[in-house]
Amino acid sequence: MVADDPAILCPADLAEKHWPIYRGALACKAHVLLTGDHRDFGFLMNAPELANGLLIQPVADVLDALGHPA
Repeated sequence: MVADDPAILCPADLAEKHWPIYRGALACKAHVLLTGDHRDFGFLMNAPELANGLLIQPVADVLDALGHPA
């Protein structure tokens, strides 16, 4: 469990309901955030340059990178 850190800025187009998830991932220094929410996180997926270095991916992309079919 990681506390939400309101001092961490979120991308402008990220829905406010997802700010705690995004900020929590950055606060715990995660490298990857897995989500199936393409509607709200889609513009950030596979674009760490838009997400403060955080790689946001769907599970299928991670499995593919590991050589496992989704």
